[in-house]
Amino acid sequence: MTKCFNIFIGVLMGKNFYQIIGVEVDATDEEIRKSYLSKIKQFHPDTYNGNREDAERITAQINEAYSTLKDSQKRQVYDQKNGFDIIKKQRAERAEYDRRRAEYLKQKQEQKDKKDKKNCNAKQKKKNKENKKTKRKLKKPLLKMKAEQVKMKLQNMKQ
Repeated sequence: MTKCFNIFIGVLMGKNFYQIIGVEVDATDEEIRKSYLSKIKQFHPDTYNGNREDAERITAQINEAYSTLKDSQKRQVYDQKNGFDIIKKQRAERAEYDRRRAEYLKQKQEQKDKKDKKNCNAKQKKKNKENKKTKRKLKKPLLKMKAEQVKMKLQNMKQ
């Protein structure tokens, strides 16, 4: 009873159609339809446990709200008349800003990752270069030793 009464009082006190149906201003047609069906089911005079007259008044308000919001032209006129078009525009601008910001941050992260990878590759190349130098330094004495060993073997074979 109190829930029904609160909605009824809200309707009388100038609650907007979006609040009556229970959706946001920028709700899609599908969201409006789902919310409408749940509200109508909740407050239908045949199934509601409270006062039948209150339920009939509330369902009439819900139906009026839905008939306005389901028709795109009526909804546009209603939004302009009550200032909801401004709210929708602000939300759309905010969503666009958020999308662009996310895109910008993603690009920055990709640039950072690319730079880190480049630095990592540069460090790896430098390390590889150092390893090659070290290997050359190690190979020279080994080559000399091998050459000397070969000479000694040749000398031994000659004798």
